Amino acid sequence: MGGLLSSISPCILSLLPVNLSYIGTLNIPSRRTAFVKAAQFVLGVVTIFSVFGLFSALASAVYVDYRGYFNLGVGTIILLMGLSFAGLIHFPLPQINTVPIPGPYGVGLTFALVSSPCASPILFAIIAAATGSQLVSVVTLVSYGLGYTAIIFLASLYTGLVKQRPRPAQTI
Repeated sequence: MGGLLSSISPCILSLLPVNLSYIGTLNIPSRRTAFVKAAQFVLGVVTIFSVFGLFSALASAVYVDYRGYFNLGVGTIILLMGLSFAGLIHFPLPQINTVPIPGPYGVGLTFALVSSPCASPILFAIIAAATGSQLVSVVTLVSYGLGYTAIIFLASLYTGLVKQRPRPAQTI
């Protein structure tokens, strides 16, 4: 339910046209292909959220034992980012010339990373509630991801199915 609630936020719904325009440019020869492409997008989002859940469960277990080192590491990263922001030091950013994972799955991975700030309040509450067990964290975040992508999945599937309808003949 948390995923479904966060999927109807204006932040996520504003990304819906981007997804639909991507699905609209794909070659979708059959209904099965429309379903598979929409499902691949959902799988990409669920993959990222599962990794978030697994990482949070592992990090919480390690953080308890090594809290001082984590605080020092995070403080150092914040200091370096501040110095970079002030223009005192420069960190070269990696240049990516090609999309590492093409297709709907790659778009789903990217969507999950880009839209994470929009979902953060609910996402962090779910992660905090599910920490402790790696299995519980992953299952919780998978179910969150399924709810989170439900509206986009249905809209993408509908767009793919609409592409199957024969177009009326144009008259001039």
